[in-house]
Amino acid sequence: MIMAEEAYQRQLLLISNSDPDLLSATDLEKAAADCLRKRGLVAGQYVKVAKNADISVKEEEQQTQLQADGHDYADWTVPELEDVMHKNKTGQPLTLQDKIVGEEYLKLVNKAKAKPKTPCRVDCKVELVSRSTLSQINTDDSLSVSVSVSV
Repeated sequence: MIMAEEAYQRQLLLISNSDPDLLSATDLEKAAADCLRKRGLVAGQYVKVAKNADISVKEEEQQTQLQADGHDYADWTVPELEDVMHKNKTGQPLTLQDKIVGEEYLKLVNKAKAKPKTPCRVDCKVELVSRSTLSQINTDDSLSVSVSVSV
């Protein structure tokens, strides 16, 4: 629920303002992830794409690209990138939405960052095997320890 609220607040911010420096780097990444999700895509989706082995051999021989790679797929799924690249080449200022489009593209073609580690829960149970009390434990008494870890 919190993530949905954050995404909603980011969307309101994008609608109400176009200042490219408005979002922090983290918020920019999150906004790009929101956009990818809306397109049905995930970060790192085009890092590796299926290629025909025979054509790959020809590519090596001819030193030219004959089949689509991850960057081509990203270009096709984020068509706004062409306008952003044109603005960048001609020295035009990039808007907030332009920066998000650029981040989307990068997220598609670069390896996705590791997800944050989820905390583990460790349950411990200590049981005294002999009938002695804690104050009467001697070296002949033994303890049983069982540990279960769930991730």
